[in-house]
This record gives sequence, C-alpha cells and structure tokens, in this order.
Amino acid sequence: LPSASSLPLPLPLVLNTWPWPNATLNAFQVLLLSKGDVVPDASQAVHLDAVLAGTATCERMQCDGSVGFGGSPDENGETTLDAMIM
Repeated sequence: LPSASSLPLPLPLVLNTWPWPNATLNAFQVLLLSKGDVVPDASQAVHLDAVLAGTATCERMQCDGSVGFGGSPDENGETTLDAMIM
C-alpha cells in the first residue's frame, strides 16, 4: 500500500455523518463542478458552497422530519439550518 504522503492531492471528499446520500451527492457535485479547485490555498467559497448544497438538499427533502419545512424550530421559532454551517 502507498503511504498517505504519496497519494495524489487534493482529493475531493464530502463526509456526512447522517444517512442522507442525496445531500452528500449534491455537495460532492459542487466540488466536482469547481474543476478540482479544492486545494487549501484556493477560495474557501467552493467549500462553503458544497456545505450549503448538502444542507439545502436536506432542508428541501425534509430528510428525517426534523429538517426543513415543518421541522424543529430554532430559538426564534424558525426552521433553519444555519447551525450546520457554523
């Protein structure tokens, strides 16, 4: 096996700790559409756009009933996903 230091970088990666594959796929597609521009010194906007795409997917699909319209409200009584991006 090659060592970690010999692997080609950067490797686009989306890690989702919940079982919502559409959110992961949409976030990954944003990274792919960035033409691989995911090196650490590149604009961080691409990374944030990917996170936003994934969370917006769950918001739209109401992934588990607590996310999106009709889901669990925040302290102001609004259904938002802003904490997922912080």
